[in-house]
Amino acid sequence: MVYALSFNENINSLGYSMDEKMVNVVATLPVTEVEKLSNELIPILKEMVGANVTYRPFYPNFPKQVIEMKWIDLYINAYFTTGQTELIFHIQKKRRDQLLQLK
Repeated sequence: MVYALSFNENINSLGYSMDEKMVNVVATLPVTEVEKLSNELIPILKEMVGANVTYRPFYPNFPKQVIEMKWIDLYINAYFTTGQTELIFHIQKKRRDQLLQLK
């Protein structure tokens, strides 16, 4: 039962939970089978919820970065980011890096 509950905690962190019936079934499995189930299921669940990707915030220094931005930059970011997110992010990062070098 300990392994089943531990496995359930692991999938809980991804937003999923086993129902009572599944907990009881997993609790009857040998430890090696619980490990195998975990090794197969966790990567699938991570992909489903996007936990397998690296998160890169659009404004890495939020909220300070946003507060210090000119309104036109915010406008451009808000309305013209489709297909251009990387370019705008690069420009903002370059601008931020240049400002940091001045300090």
